[in-house]
Amino acid sequence: MSDELDEIQAIFFEECAEGLTTAEQGLSAANAAVAKHDYDQATVLAEESSVNSELAAAKSRLGKAREANDNLRRQNADLEREAARHAEGATQQ
Repeated sequence: MSDELDEIQAIFFEECAEGLTTAEQGLSAANAAVAKHDYDQATVLAEESSVNSELAAAKSRLGKAREANDNLRRQNADLEREAARHAEGATQQ
């Protein structure tokens, strides 16, 4: 299960990186449009780049939150197993 989770997280963060690359490319295209004095196009491209950047950041935060949540779930499961072992030992004495 952990290997599957690691693979899913790797894919998720790869998609985040791709989103950030898309945002960077959009910003470069916006700068090129400014250089050509095509300000309407530059505005559209800059706004798209901003949205792509925000989406990549949100996905990254989501991925980190999911990872933290998964770690806490594993820790809770470990604590539950440990508590069950202690309870078993107490009832056997």
